[in-house]
Amino acid sequence: MTSQHERISVVGVGKYRAIAQYASKVLDGTPFHMAAVMDAMSPDPYNFKPERMGLVLRSLNPEPRCFLVGEGIPEEDNAAAVEVWKEFIKEREVKHPLLINVSSRMRYLK
Repeated sequence: MTSQHERISVVGVGKYRAIAQYASKVLDGTPFHMAAVMDAMSPDPYNFKPERMGLVLRSLNPEPRCFLVGEGIPEEDNAAAVEVWKEFIKEREVKHPLLINVSSRMRYLK
């Protein structure tokens, strides 16, 4: 449960930065705000890699409680990103974490 003034940090990963950044507009008017965006098409060292995502998750303050994965992420990267998220929430004991995985290839998570 969130208070009226609590903000929930979101980290998003998408194929293209512009599409991933668009998600921040969708969150307007909600307790969620896009704290970081990673994408698969930016040049090194700015593009999405699971190990870079781990660094981003651990560097944000307040720490993120929501992870959003777009459908343009290849299945193997999607699965790796979800594993990094799971490790992060376990390590940090994140209360009430949320995973939003809009990939059509990822039907369910175990």
